[in-house]
Amino acid sequence: MTRLADLSLRVLTAAGLIISGVIHLDLAGNYPVGTPITQQTGFQLQAAGAFLLAATVLLAGLSAGSRGRGRLAGGRSTGGRSILGRLTWGAAAGFAAASLTALLLSRYWGGAGHLPVILPERSWDVGASYVGHPEKVWAAVVEAAATITAVAGLGLSLRRPARAGRRVPAPAR
Repeated sequence: MTRLADLSLRVLTAAGLIISGVIHLDLAGNYPVGTPITQQTGFQLQAAGAFLLAATVLLAGLSAGSRGRGRLAGGRSTGGRSILGRLTWGAAAGFAAASLTALLLSRYWGGAGHLPVILPERSWDVGASYVGHPEKVWAAVVEAAATITAVAGLGLSLRRPARAGRRVPAPAR
């Protein structure tokens, strides 16, 4: 994976996770506080998870070299191809996809069974007359984008063998 592709995917994935976290933190205040876990707590936990994963995605790219110089010291980037890098990409993709899935399930099947109605209206309309929650649309867009960029990062990282702590010499011919 080239440095530019790695950096671009990391920044886009982290930005999507951060925006999703900010939206969920903002919406958490719309729900009553209760015990033990309420929708407000769920939204706060989702925001905390998004922020933590965004930082992990960015830091996995900065702590590139497993031994020797990392990217900050001018070394070659291996953050996306390491086992930890692949786990980071997978966690980011799974988290963003799960967030989008929860939003879509709530939108189309909310209130059915154990699924709560997260936002009371069932509309996606964000026109001038819309007075509901346009954050729902923004959350869906950034969660879909974060899922796509994280899956792309994971896919690119799988194109080459994972780097362990040491190099194995090529067999003699």
